[in-house]
Amino acid sequence: MSFDIAMNLILPPRDGKKPHITAPFGEKRASGPHKGVDFNYIGGQTGINMQHPAAFSPIDGKVSYSGGLFGTVKILDNKGFSHEVLHLLSQDVTEGEPVKAGVTQIGRMGGRGPQKENQYAMHIHYQIKDSSGKIVNPQEWWVNKNAASSKVIDIIPPTSPCLPITQADGKEFKDAKSLASLLGNEANYLLGLNTWHGGIHISDKKAPWVKDIHPVRCIADGEVVAFRMMPDYLVSKYKGQEYRYSNSFCLVRHKFKQAKPADGTKDTTPSDNTSDKGTKKEDGGFTYYTLYMHLCPWDKWPKNSRYRLKKGWRVRHSVPAHDYQPPALTLKAGEEFELVGGITSQRGYVIGQGEFEFARIKVLSNGASSKEVLATKGIDSLWMAQDPSAIEKIGNIVRPMWVYDKIEARVKEDMVGRADPKAQKGKTGHHVAGDSVFSVPAGSLISFDAHRCEWQEVRGRARRMARCVVQPLGRLVWLCVEEENIEIKDQEPTHLGELYELPTPVPIRAGETIGYLGLYEAPTSTEGGMSSKHMVHIELFSDDPRAEELVSSKEWKDKGFTLIDGSDSDGALDPAKIPPFFLSLYRHASDDKGLKDNDLTVKKLENAVDSIENYDRVKGMVVKHRSEWWVPASKVMMEQFKRIFCKVTDLPSLIEHEVKRVEALGWMDKLSHVHIAGPEVLHFHPLSIKYKTGVKRELIWMKRVLELYEVQIGEAFRNKVIKVGWELGIDPNYIMACIALETGTKFDPSIKNPYSSATGLIQLMRARAKELGTTVEELAKMDHVEQMDYVKMYFVRMADMFGVPTNRWSLEDVYLSIFAPSAIAIDGNAPVYTSPSESYNRNKFHDLNGDGKIMKSEIANNIRIFYDKGFAYEG
Repeated sequence: MSFDIAMNLILPPRDGKKPHITAPFGEKRASGPHKGVDFNYIGGQTGINMQHPAAFSPIDGKVSYSGGLFGTVKILDNKGFSHEVLHLLSQDVTEGEPVKAGVTQIGRMGGRGPQKENQYAMHIHYQIKDSSGKIVNPQEWWVNKNAASSKVIDIIPPTSPCLPITQADGKEFKDAKSLASLLGNEANYLLGLNTWHGGIHISDKKAPWVKDIHPVRCIADGEVVAFRMMPDYLVSKYKGQEYRYSNSFCLVRHKFKQAKPADGTKDTTPSDNTSDKGTKKEDGGFTYYTLYMHLCPWDKWPKNSRYRLKKGWRVRHSVPAHDYQPPALTLKAGEEFELVGGITSQRGYVIGQGEFEFARIKVLSNGASSKEVLATKGIDSLWMAQDPSAIEKIGNIVRPMWVYDKIEARVKEDMVGRADPKAQKGKTGHHVAGDSVFSVPAGSLISFDAHRCEWQEVRGRARRMARCVVQPLGRLVWLCVEEENIEIKDQEPTHLGELYELPTPVPIRAGETIGYLGLYEAPTSTEGGMSSKHMVHIELFSDDPRAEELVSSKEWKDKGFTLIDGSDSDGALDPAKIPPFFLSLYRHASDDKGLKDNDLTVKKLENAVDSIENYDRVKGMVVKHRSEWWVPASKVMMEQFKRIFCKVTDLPSLIEHEVKRVEALGWMDKLSHVHIAGPEVLHFHPLSIKYKTGVKRELIWMKRVLELYEVQIGEAFRNKVIKVGWELGIDPNYIMACIALETGTKFDPSIKNPYSSATGLIQLMRARAKELGTTVEELAKMDHVEQMDYVKMYFVRMADMFGVPTNRWSLEDVYLSIFAPSAIAIDGNAPVYTSPSESYNRNKFHDLNGDGKIMKSEIANNIRIFYDKGFAYEG
């Protein structure tokens, strides 16, 4: 499977035909073993192959040679391997030219030899040499490359919903309370500076990595309906001083679906707007919005991705060569840096280590210096050898899709192009994606309309799909265009500097990029001064009457939610006479039942709403109040604020300064297409949604396991399944469903199929066990925990074999990898096994309609049944 990637990059599938191997590496010939791999399009010396189709680079790199009697192009990659394509009719690149895999056309396929241009049959000869010039097997090289690139990373993609930021290392917080503890009194939910405050703040004082490394993320699946992205910061003036601030924002609309579990009881915890559980059905809900305000403006976005040294590594002021070794300085492990934009990498030579690709970098952390080399933080540009063993990427700068109309992008990995979506809807409520019609190799350039994306169901999951034009052929296919799949090319947004309501909302997935923290400067007193920080204001609100009904229900109250009516409040807090609304906030946030109204102070109120000890109460407070983004309402609040504090010298001028900012920040009352029934809306704590960031302890079928085995054995098994799922990025419940089906719900690690050698939790066959370095006899002697290590090894092996990382597997993928791995590539309408055959007889229970054929759809249906049944035994 892996070498197919290389062939598809050089000769992209076209007109329904794919490239295939015509002569493998090592084939015996009169001149000796074949030194490369020959391939062309299926069909022989006819059709496409006789039209000299375009050939593209198989790898990112730089052309080291172009020309010669054999029509050769040689490309040097960043590891020093030379990728050589021979027999080209023409060469379209020159020496020193950078090329992109599957993107840069290097020439046209031919049969050129030393005697004439058509000396050989039309084909591609592809060979690879290492840095010493030794020939290597291209097929093995690509298998190893694919295995390395598909290793599971330890940062698990978020589910919906997710928290708005990650930890500094890019990993998820344990839970929402962990994030709340980090933010502390900076969050400011319910109370600002003597005013009402409807959201939370996240700043660089508590989370500096959100400024330029890991972005603010969308907290739930939804659709972007409006935004305002400014090119730069706004500037206000007070007492002769300029203050920069951001009014850039993004508004996302979501659907909260109230679900009804299979037992008939209502589950009313605010949760995800989608569900994989087949045991639930939609039963009402409401619309809500998330707001991300004070985002970094477009021209101030971080320009480059960040990197970190994994070990001590040297830098230099110039690139070393065979005849010159400039002074070097060793930076310590942990130093962070970025690549300097606009400077091409260069090939260099280090004595005793060999050749490297050198890139120009700028240190972003501590830096270092010596008498000969300066590596000052943020100042000096230096050359560094690029080696994955020494360097890791820690922050990938992603521009969000919703700011564009038309998008040009590069495909990050091999993808399946699909036909138009089908008429029927799937379990997610969205139309099922069309059948596979076209293979789109990694590196392909695509273009699509960002405002015509839609959710479609692919393998049981809702994915954001767009009808794309694939270059250079101009083929139209549907592709999944989520952040993990595509890299948007640098281009200017269409609607900078305006409040823009999208004519067609753009789908966005939980965890996708919203933006980075924006600068917010403000006076500190009536005399001026300067308060400066980078921050984002995040708000969750609803104008849907159904939301108020649900929050007022007994079920929500039992979950800790309380509705507080502040619709009569102007939002200003008078310290001398605390208004009833703010008294109500204190009563609900604090457990101080004995405090008299007249004894409440602003400080006590601040402590009550900011204390992490009161977090569980505060996050359940749903407040009906005028939005601060409805300009007329904010002006009323500021006027009342001015009346309260009118005795303070020069306060009116400071208030006027803030009123002007309010007008620039407001947006809700200016909307014309997105209708929000303000100014009063329901404000929820943005962290009150039932987030899925922590590792869930409950597993389906677990009660069954605990019925069969001792608690100690069952709990050890639970922990291991969760750990394996976390490490591979697979939902642990998917693993449990597969084990339940394979063992007949006995969960016995020694269970054996009477008709074959299949043994254990996932019924590994003798040959598979041998591949994993064990035997079925040894597997049968293992306990649950020991055998799960081999389950993990097996999944990793299947991911490498089929080129699909485990963290992308659906429930059906997990089971197909066990039952019939080859079926992953089989069309949904084709049989996997047919009668009469031994394979059919062993797996006859999958033949649901008894027609003598086991279809892929029947297998998928069976595992879904075991998954759904498992929730009755969840524990």
